[in-house]
Amino acid sequence: MASSLEHMADNLTSANFDKFREVTKLFAPSEMSLIIRKGVYPYEYTDSWDKLQVPSLPNKFQFYSALTEIHLYDEDYDHAIRVWNHFDCTILGAYSDLYLKADVFLSADVYESFREINA
Repeated sequence: MASSLEHMADNLTSANFDKFREVTKLFAPSEMSLIIRKGVYPYEYTDSWDKLQVPSLPNKFQFYSALTEIHLYDEDYDHAIRVWNHFDCTILGAYSDLYLKADVFLSADVYESFREINA
């Protein structure tokens, strides 16, 4: 079952987000559209602890992945900026924490939904 987390999360989306039990423990319904969409993170840019103290989101080109050899799309970078601004991130470390929380809680909801279907 090869599918992206974003695609699997989209399959859980409903008007009241009732299938996002874990995500809704951390985020308000008004924030769900920002969180359900899989975020982006500049993994290769973050090559030292000092980078987590940078007070702004790195530029779009810093999100390049040598692993996938893919540059970030404009709409993905725009989404990252919206997330940064909405959650008042002041350093890259705060954005990193938010990115990881959203990823883990989305994954938990997807896995729980899968378990319910196969129970």
